[in-house]
Amino acid sequence: MEIFAAMEKMPLFHGLDREQIQELFRHSGAQRRTYTRGEMVLRAGERTGRLGLLLSGSVHVIREDFWGGRTIVGIVEAGDVFAESFALAGEPLEVSVFSPGEAEVLFLDAGRAVAGCGRGCAAHAQLSRNLLALLA
Repeated sequence: MEIFAAMEKMPLFHGLDREQIQELFRHSGAQRRTYTRGEMVLRAGERTGRLGLLLSGSVHVIREDFWGGRTIVGIVEAGDVFAESFALAGEPLEVSVFSPGEAEVLFLDAGRAVAGCGRGCAAHAQLSRNLLALLA
């Protein structure tokens, strides 16, 4: 998959061109990871400073009970963002994120993505607006 072509169509990167997205990656600690069936992407109780952007596949947001039962509370599809509110708030996750099949995730450091590069660039401002719109 040509990652930047796909990202230009995602709501998180609305209004940004390929060059701006590449620049954001250099400044926001982007990390790409592939998960296989049955892998936990994030666990309840952990803190994360990274928001996830699903590039391919799907992941399930699950709530686990005391006895180990799981309830799917959300399904994240390619192009969707997850864990953004926990990453920005610095709070422990109340849910887990589980990969039911192969999935590819791009993680962005939430603080660096929102705070910007310190040069007042338009790309970071647009990313912040898009993230705010997703949270709203």
